[in-house]
Amino acid sequence: PRPHVPADYAAIAQLGRELNMRPQAAMMLCDWDRDLLLRDLPEATWMGADWDHPWRQHPHLDEAASILNRSADHLELVVHGLAHEWWGTGSMERAEWATPDGQMRPRHLLQRHLEVYASILERNGLGSLPDIFVPCAFNHSFGEDGEGIHRLLADHGIRYVSTPFNGMRQTKAPQTDHIAIECGVMTVDR
Repeated sequence: PRPHVPADYAAIAQLGRELNMRPQAAMMLCDWDRDLLLRDLPEATWMGADWDHPWRQHPHLDEAASILNRSADHLELVVHGLAHEWWGTGSMERAEWATPDGQMRPRHLLQRHLEVYASILERNGLGSLPDIFVPCAFNHSFGEDGEGIHRLLADHGIRYVSTPFNGMRQTKAPQTDHIAIECGVMTVDR
């Protein structure tokens, strides 16, 4: 019930620094939407076209962005979602990118979700779209060739997916027990 504060991001960076690694910061960007871009994606939030939030002008955003940028060697931004769930019928459905059984949400809407995600990152000085994707609620699928989400991810420069294979819908078997490649995107068993 509170926005992330700069100390949250500093803690991730400190952990990465002390472990000499880059923990993934799977970002939900609705709280970073300063320009209310999500109003144009009514399925993205519980407020639909009336989307608003009290933190959009909060100074913590600039401070958190500064921490994220200064700490890039100690944490890695990862595409996760705008508001995690799907509100296409006006009520919450799990989750943003795919249904619990791995059926991809409408491609044209997900295209816009990725575009808005990139715009929010840019507006906050957080760079371009990361090349790693962690699907919300781990709802994901593999084996649909160019018809599934991997083609969309590849078209946006995303090269890696991290998700548990045991819950992933598989229309084809992954090439190995822990790595699957589709449309040039590598999915790694989380």
